[in-house]
Amino acid sequence: MPGVIAFDPAYAKPIAYAYRTAENEWRVGSIEFPDWHHLARVLKACALENEPQRLECVIEAGFVGKNPKTALGLAAVRGAITAFAQIRGDYRVSEVPWCIWTDAAAISGQLPQTSEQAITHARYCARLELAQHDLSASRLTADECVAVCICLWGEARPRLP
Repeated sequence: MPGVIAFDPAYAKPIAYAYRTAENEWRVGSIEFPDWHHLARVLKACALENEPQRLECVIEAGFVGKNPKTALGLAAVRGAITAFAQIRGDYRVSEVPWCIWTDAAAISGQLPQTSEQAITHARYCARLELAQHDLSASRLTADECVAVCICLWGEARPRLP
Protein backbone atom coordinates (compact mmCIF):
# COMPACT_ATOMS: atom_id res chain seq x y z
CA MET A 1 0.00 0.00 0.00
CA PRO A 2 1.80 3.13 -1.20
CA GLY A 3 1.54 6.42 0.65
CA VAL A 4 4.09 5.67 3.38
CA ILE A 5 7.56 7.17 3.49
CA ALA A 6 9.99 5.71 6.01
CA PHE A 7 13.14 7.22 7.47
CA ASP A 8 16.04 5.66 9.32
CA PRO A 9 17.46 8.82 10.91
CA ALA A 10 21.17 9.22 11.47
CA TYR A 11 23.50 11.75 13.00
CA ALA A 12 26.67 12.70 11.10
CA LYS A 13 25.94 10.23 8.29
CA PRO A 14 23.28 9.98 5.55
CA ILE A 15 19.60 9.68 6.53
CA ALA A 16 18.02 6.73 4.70
CA TYR A 17 14.51 6.83 3.24
CA ALA A 18 12.20 4.52 1.30
CA TYR A 19 8.73 4.78 -0.22
CA ARG A 20 6.59 3.34 -2.98
CA THR A 21 4.85 5.35 -5.66
CA ALA A 22 1.16 4.96 -6.52
CA GLU A 23 2.40 2.74 -9.40
CA ASN A 24 4.08 0.46 -6.82
CA GLU A 25 7.63 1.47 -7.77
CA TRP A 26 10.21 1.72 -5.00
CA ARG A 27 12.19 4.89 -4.34
CA VAL A 28 15.08 4.31 -1.94
CA GLY A 29 17.96 6.61 -1.14
CA SER A 30 19.88 8.67 1.36
CA ILE A 31 20.01 12.33 2.28
CA GLU A 32 23.37 13.74 3.28
CA PHE A 33 23.32 15.18 6.76
CA PRO A 34 22.13 17.97 7.17
CA ASP A 35 20.83 18.71 3.64
CA TRP A 36 17.34 19.83 4.64
CA HIS A 37 16.57 21.05 1.09
CA HIS A 38 17.04 17.47 -0.12
CA LEU A 39 14.72 16.26 2.67
CA ALA A 40 12.04 18.72 1.53
CA ARG A 41 12.44 17.56 -2.10
CA VAL A 42 12.07 13.88 -1.10
CA LEU A 43 8.89 14.57 0.90
CA LYS A 44 7.48 16.59 -2.01
CA ALA A 45 8.34 13.85 -4.53
CA CYS A 46 6.67 11.20 -2.38
CA ALA A 47 3.55 13.36 -2.07
CA LEU A 48 3.42 14.02 -5.82
CA GLU A 49 4.00 10.36 -6.70
CA ASN A 50 1.23 9.23 -4.34
CA GLU A 51 -1.55 11.75 -5.06
CA PRO A 52 -4.32 11.79 -3.93
CA GLN A 53 -3.63 9.27 -1.15
CA ARG A 54 -3.35 10.19 2.49
CA LEU A 55 0.33 10.12 3.39
CA GLU A 56 2.18 8.80 6.38
CA CYS A 57 5.75 9.48 7.48
CA VAL A 58 7.23 6.76 9.71
CA ILE A 59 10.50 7.45 11.52
CA GLU A 60 12.56 4.87 13.36
CA ALA A 61 12.70 5.76 17.04
CA GLY A 62 14.37 4.25 20.04
CA PHE A 63 18.08 4.41 19.39
CA VAL A 64 19.57 7.41 21.16
CA GLY A 65 23.28 6.72 20.96
CA LYS A 66 25.98 6.16 23.50
CA ASN A 67 26.73 9.75 24.41
CA PRO A 68 24.72 12.94 24.93
CA LYS A 69 26.02 14.63 21.76
CA THR A 70 24.84 11.73 19.59
CA ALA A 71 21.52 11.49 21.45
CA LEU A 72 20.85 15.20 20.94
CA GLY A 73 21.94 15.00 17.29
CA LEU A 74 19.56 12.10 16.60
CA ALA A 75 16.74 13.93 18.38
CA ALA A 76 17.39 16.97 16.19
CA VAL A 77 17.29 14.86 13.02
CA ARG A 78 14.03 13.16 14.07
CA GLY A 79 12.60 16.57 14.95
CA ALA A 80 13.61 18.04 11.60
CA ILE A 81 12.03 15.16 9.66
CA THR A 82 8.85 15.51 11.74
CA ALA A 83 8.76 19.29 11.28
CA PHE A 84 9.30 19.14 7.51
CA ALA A 85 6.59 16.48 7.11
CA GLN A 86 4.10 18.37 9.29
CA ILE A 87 4.84 21.73 7.66
CA ARG A 88 3.84 20.20 4.32
CA GLY A 89 0.46 19.50 5.89
CA ASP A 90 -0.21 16.27 4.01
CA TYR A 91 1.70 13.79 6.20
CA ARG A 92 0.69 12.05 9.41
CA VAL A 93 3.91 11.40 11.35
CA SER A 94 4.61 8.45 13.63
CA GLU A 95 7.66 6.79 15.15
CA VAL A 96 8.40 3.08 15.46
CA PRO A 97 11.08 1.49 17.66
CA TRP A 98 13.34 -1.00 15.88
CA CYS A 99 12.08 -3.82 18.11
CA ILE A 100 8.54 -3.28 16.73
CA TRP A 101 9.28 -3.20 13.00
CA THR A 102 11.67 -6.15 13.31
CA ASP A 103 9.02 -8.16 15.20
CA ALA A 104 6.49 -7.37 12.48
CA ALA A 105 8.91 -8.47 9.76
CA ALA A 106 10.00 -11.66 11.54
CA ILE A 107 11.08 -14.44 9.23
CA SER A 108 10.28 -17.98 10.33
CA GLY A 109 9.76 -16.72 13.85
CA GLN A 110 13.40 -15.59 14.06
CA LEU A 111 13.50 -12.23 15.84
CA PRO A 112 16.72 -10.23 15.85
CA GLN A 113 18.06 -9.63 19.35
CA THR A 114 20.87 -7.17 18.59
CA SER A 115 21.32 -4.23 16.26
CA GLU A 116 23.71 -6.31 14.11
CA GLN A 117 21.08 -9.03 13.76
CA ALA A 118 18.47 -6.36 12.93
CA ILE A 119 20.65 -5.05 10.09
CA THR A 120 21.20 -8.57 8.71
CA HIS A 121 17.45 -9.13 9.01
CA ALA A 122 16.71 -5.83 7.23
CA ARG A 123 19.05 -6.70 4.36
CA TYR A 124 17.30 -10.05 3.94
CA CYS A 125 13.79 -8.53 4.06
CA ALA A 126 14.71 -5.74 1.64
CA ARG A 127 16.28 -8.26 -0.77
CA LEU A 128 13.08 -10.38 -0.71
CA GLU A 129 10.81 -7.37 -1.23
CA LEU A 130 12.81 -5.69 -3.97
CA ALA A 131 13.32 -8.99 -5.85
CA GLN A 132 9.54 -9.12 -6.29
CA HIS A 133 9.86 -5.87 -8.24
CA ASP A 134 12.87 -7.00 -10.28
CA LEU A 135 15.16 -4.72 -8.28
CA SER A 136 18.39 -5.55 -6.52
CA ALA A 137 19.03 -4.69 -2.89
CA SER A 138 22.79 -5.26 -3.31
CA ARG A 139 23.46 -1.57 -3.99
CA LEU A 140 21.57 -0.42 -0.88
CA THR A 141 23.26 0.59 2.35
CA ALA A 142 22.26 -1.17 5.57
CA ASP A 143 20.33 1.95 6.61
CA GLU A 144 18.44 2.02 3.29
CA CYS A 145 17.48 -1.64 3.83
CA VAL A 146 16.19 -0.67 7.26
CA ALA A 147 14.14 2.14 5.68
CA VAL A 148 12.57 -0.39 3.26
CA CYS A 149 11.59 -2.60 6.21
CA ILE A 150 10.15 0.33 8.16
CA CYS A 151 8.14 1.29 5.09
CA LEU A 152 6.80 -2.26 4.78
CA TRP A 153 5.83 -2.14 8.47
CA GLY A 154 4.08 1.19 7.91
CA GLU A 155 2.18 -0.14 4.91
CA ALA A 156 1.06 -3.30 6.71
CA ARG A 157 -0.28 -1.75 9.88
CA PRO A 158 -3.89 -0.61 10.07
CA ARG A 159 -4.40 3.01 9.10
CA LEU A 160 -6.40 5.46 11.15
CA PRO A 161 -8.97 7.56 9.26
